[in-house]
Amino acid sequence: GGEALRMTNDLDGYTNLSVASDGSSLAAMRRATVDNLWVARVEPKPEAQPITFASGSAGSIGRIEPLPGGAAAFSAPKDNKVFLWRIDADGSDRRQLTSQGGFVINTDYADGAGIIFTQVETGGNAVAHIWRMDPDGNGLRQLTEGGGEELISLAAAGNALAGRGRGTSGCHR
Repeated sequence: GGEALRMTNDLDGYTNLSVASDGSSLAAMRRATVDNLWVARVEPKPEAQPITFASGSAGSIGRIEPLPGGAAAFSAPKDNKVFLWRIDADGSDRRQLTSQGGFVINTDYADGAGIIFTQVETGGNAVAHIWRMDPDGNGLRQLTEGGGEELISLAAAGNALAGRGRGTSGCHR
């Protein structure tokens, strides 16, 4: 009938879709990735210890960015959205840094710039913009306001970034 129906309600990947010849059912392979953050001290013993404990893809972490003082920023899902989080190297002070939008992707960090990330707004158009915040979660500020922009790379000094937008790409200072 031309009507779209939602078939999944998670953030897992589905591939190899197959539809029954009579159209009454479908099959797909579900790909669920579980990633956790581990920390290994150099001294006295370099044994890695986990500091996040996801057991399924619903809690699995995404891109990790080292922050000053041994902390780390990372993306992780919550309530079918992906937010930006921070955690100290010993696993303490885990906290959610973003609460708006739908999905945080392409996170990067530089001392001169802070945490730079792409946030995809949920809703009809799913528009992405580039944002920044301080390593402690303060100073949240939207950097772009076009028709949809995505962070590609941040200069190590934090003084320039490369991004891509609808129909354009470039470097911003």
